Amino acid sequence: MLSIHAQMIKTGLHNTNYALSKLLEFCVLSPHFDGFPYAISVFATIQEPNQLIWNTMLRGYALSSDPVSALKLYVVMISLGLLPNSYTFPFLLKSCAKSKAFEEGQQIHGHVLKLGYEPDLYVHTSLISMYAQNGRLEDAHKVFDRSSHRDVVSYTALITGYASSGNIRSAQEMFDEIPVKDVVSWNAMISGYAETGSYKEALELFKEMMKTNVRPDEGTMVTVLSACAQSRSVELGRQIALIACVLFLIVISITFVSSSPGNGEVEDETEFNYEKGGGKGPERWGTIKPEWAMCGKGTMQSPIDLTDKRVLIDHSLGSLRSRYLPSNATIKNRGHDIMLKFGGGNQGAGISINGTDYQLQQIHWHTPSEHTINGIRFVLEEHMVHESKDGRIAVVAFFYILGRPDSFLFTLERHLKKITDAYQAEEPVGMIDPRRVVFESKHYYRYLGSLTTPPCSENVIWSIAKEMRTVTRKQLKLLRVAVHDQSDTNARPLQRKNERPVKLYLPTWHI
Repeated sequence: MLSIHAQMIKTGLHNTNYALSKLLEFCVLSPHFDGFPYAISVFATIQEPNQLIWNTMLRGYALSSDPVSALKLYVVMISLGLLPNSYTFPFLLKSCAKSKAFEEGQQIHGHVLKLGYEPDLYVHTSLISMYAQNGRLEDAHKVFDRSSHRDVVSYTALITGYASSGNIRSAQEMFDEIPVKDVVSWNAMISGYAETGSYKEALELFKEMMKTNVRPDEGTMVTVLSACAQSRSVELGRQIALIACVLFLIVISITFVSSSPGNGEVEDETEFNYEKGGGKGPERWGTIKPEWAMCGKGTMQSPIDLTDKRVLIDHSLGSLRSRYLPSNATIKNRGHDIMLKFGGGNQGAGISINGTDYQLQQIHWHTPSEHTINGIRFVLEEHMVHESKDGRIAVVAFFYILGRPDSFLFTLERHLKKITDAYQAEEPVGMIDPRRVVFESKHYYRYLGSLTTPPCSENVIWSIAKEMRTVTRKQLKLLRVAVHDQSDTNARPLQRKNERPVKLYLPTWHI
């Protein structure tokens, strides 16, 4: 990319908006190049960007882990006297949906009405999606009712919104109204049933789909195979796996949600706690059981402080990228934390580090953060625990600060309420797409440590995103009240670094 840009400068093309728009578009959309930060730096040098360039940057932010910045950029754009067009609003509304920015979405809707763009098909559909994803289904339906563009995309946006809110009956009613259904609408309805735990209905709907001329895609097969696993429909699962093999030339195995953690962490958390000075507190973990001795004697324990002055800058680690697939999951109250455990349907899906594939096993949260940066502790830390075939563990962690709702936690809130104050309660949550955890970190720390709960196993590869995510006080409270373990925190104290190297990945465009 640097060489292409250099060639543009050499030939004078860097002064033409058309050439620059193509460069920015490549940076924003290329699946093989982590180029949006580079696009931002190029955009800052453009003296008079045209509407196409502004829209490209808005699109980039809408697709990024920082969708709120699209709204900030829009404010700058209109302050310069530039009017948005019909291509501008879908990107803005997508950002509002992704960041749960309902009030800002309403303001954008006002601009849409003022400029007369609501009848536009793409704007209309984006409005429905924005309201639906913010849980404002009545507003979404009003937009839907006002339009003559009642196409399959509009219907599907409402179906997804109703299903996400648990109103599966209304979702089915909308689905039944669609004159001509495509694979996306079928997938939305089947996933809706699966996500609400109605696995039988999901499978029955799939059977109906197979009677039509609509061909299922890979997403359909993953959803119904996971529904088979969750409902123990082994024979039907084998038939569906055969269909998948014939249609897509892929081999799929049926696995059931395991009751074992698979990653070495203790699931019965009554055996330890986080109370300092108590018989089961962090300083005593290593003496409670012989197999937990590493908690007290280990030399590579986690968490640690990530001090910027001592980290080693490393451009060779590569961006954190995932290859997740939707999978059945259960949410469990472990006594000291809430764990989202993934089952069948996620084989081979996860991350790759140094040539080794790690499959996502579970996600859990600690309040406040366990790791610190320059001694600063954050309100929440999320751990995505992965395991390789040979039993090695890799954890991807994210820090949170107070701000807008976290969209991934938002999808789990109603399930969290069902297991609140109920130790060892386990609730099926249906299909969960780990890709909804915004997994795009341009900078991250890497070091070798341990699990932060007994048995404190070592040689765990930690990748900790430096970019912050946001969470509301309500979401924080829901996570802590749910476990109700008489402790204000579930964060292990900092451990000695013992001269371990800590690396900080920076992309090559920082050189």
